[in-house]
Amino acid sequence: MDKHQPKGPEQDEDAVIVNHLLYELRGSDAISQTSPKRSGTKIIVRRRLVPPRRTVRQRVSGMNILAPSVHEQQLGVGYDIRVVGKIGRVLIGGALVLGPLWVMLTGTSWWFKAQIVLSFAAIFAVYWVAYRVLGELVLKRTSPWAGMTLLVVAPIVLIGVLAPELPVPIWLGVVLYVGVGLVVNVVANYGGCELLALQSLMYKRWYKVYCPINVLDAVEDKIVGIEVSPDRPLS
Repeated sequence: MDKHQPKGPEQDEDAVIVNHLLYELRGSDAISQTSPKRSGTKIIVRRRLVPPRRTVRQRVSGMNILAPSVHEQQLGVGYDIRVVGKIGRVLIGGALVLGPLWVMLTGTSWWFKAQIVLSFAAIFAVYWVAYRVLGELVLKRTSPWAGMTLLVVAPIVLIGVLAPELPVPIWLGVVLYVGVGLVVNVVANYGGCELLALQSLMYKRWYKVYCPINVLDAVEDKIVGIEVSPDRPLS
């Protein structure tokens, strides 16, 4: 045998490398090539094609009204949160929290303060039930617009029709709950609806639900570009 003749395993390894490079150029699902040194030996390289990240984010970032896939649920507006979105939530949420806290620290009665706390707890309980009941069944399987309709629009309509004149302490409890939710969104790095922020932080499970604050995220997404990947939520 010729001393300069390469060994069989080295030939096979070279053929694999060549076939892999040809696959990258052709973009085919599989490449088959016969080794020039050893006839009858066929090396097959297979690789699963995955859609580019940018293609997926382009579909998600536009707030598609159709039900997203599981992968799309974890991308884009309503799930991601960037710098401007965080700053906006801190400023708005902080202002909403400071208002009720200032009222509670002033010379109001204990019952007035208790009503604020009880209304906050009642809102948390309602959205905790909604999170547990609708989470995997509805919020995960439908469009973020559907979640917004059920958890944001419907409560506003019901309050406007059934109880247009709520007591001031209850309104302050609502304001406090929304403000705390916005701040928790920043802490948890979750860009979804602030009404589910506390529940999402408790169970470490994010559902993509739109809220009015997501307009800020959509504008930032358009300016910064969808190819810029933000920090992932802590899930």
